[in-house]
Amino acid sequence: MSIIIFIIIITALIFVHEFGHFLFAKLFKMRVDEFAIGFPPKIFSWKKGETVYSVNLVPFGGFVKIYGENNDDDSTEIQRGERSFASKPRYAQAIVLLAGIVFNILFAWVLFSSSFYIGAPTSAGPGETGKLMISSVVSASPAELSGLKPGDIVTEITTSKPIVDPTPDDIKNVVAGSKGNPILLQIDRAGKIIPLNITPVKNIVGERKDFAIGIEMVLISVKKLSLVNSVTQGFQTTITSFKDTAVGIYSFLFKAFQAKADLGQVSGPVGIISIVGDASRFGFGYLLSFAAVISLNLAVINLIPFPALDGGRIVIVCIEAIRRKAIKARTINWINGLGFLILIIFMVVITYSDLRRIFGW
Repeated sequence: MSIIIFIIIITALIFVHEFGHFLFAKLFKMRVDEFAIGFPPKIFSWKKGETVYSVNLVPFGGFVKIYGENNDDDSTEIQRGERSFASKPRYAQAIVLLAGIVFNILFAWVLFSSSFYIGAPTSAGPGETGKLMISSVVSASPAELSGLKPGDIVTEITTSKPIVDPTPDDIKNVVAGSKGNPILLQIDRAGKIIPLNITPVKNIVGERKDFAIGIEMVLISVKKLSLVNSVTQGFQTTITSFKDTAVGIYSFLFKAFQAKADLGQVSGPVGIISIVGDASRFGFGYLLSFAAVISLNLAVINLIPFPALDGGRIVIVCIEAIRRKAIKARTINWINGLGFLILIIFMVVITYSDLRRIFGW
């Protein structure tokens, strides 16, 4: 199920991104030869007007093929008809390239706003009541070994006597006073009540000597906002999240150039699939917020001035505008090809890191 949800999210985000390129290419009267979701081999396609619309087998990408955007010849005069990408003003080229990024940001705003409107779990404030949710589980801890998962709701904890709807302090006090004796948790998992026996142990994390079971908890309440407040809060959250995402990614890249980057801070497709499974347990509203964060990550990554990414292509357009002369097609294709190869290698490394983290290799 996590894989299916992941594919749906990624497909939606890629569609929005590529639709941004497609829409503005059409607005500037460029000829769009193909609008594709996924990478070949092709599953099916159809043609409407001058454009072929295709769905491909590999879901981790997509493309809009604009006439004159990528030349395969060394001549810069090829494919320079009236509706060619290359024949349009540089500002029009830059806007088309930037449109995908902007659409991902706008889509994140829609997702955040929808999450606030339908209701999403948020941390309960001082004096507020809520349900106790497991936010994370320490690997190989008593909690994980017993089957406890992130997103589980603790409805009751029992040692000598049951405590219904416990708070985080209730859990900590019961576990700390257990003296290593088993405790019983009643867990609400997607509406199903599951009893779990867990035996606390010492020295789970760092120098802590008290008994613990290896969990982090949060008291949550589902908050729903009005339509106007949802849109306003969604906008504010989008701006804040975009800034935080940009700082995080560019900080990672800066450390990578210094050979100090921690790959454990980055997740590829495999890592995101495992996170999607956890996010889906928190409810549909939370899943929408999670998809919004991924959309912003996609926007920030594409802004990086690196070959094969939209940011790198925008830089090339700017250079051509400054020198008032097009760069040879063969040079651009070589630069983009090298950039794409580096991205593929990076994704392989990240995927290997994800697998090691998930399976404990």
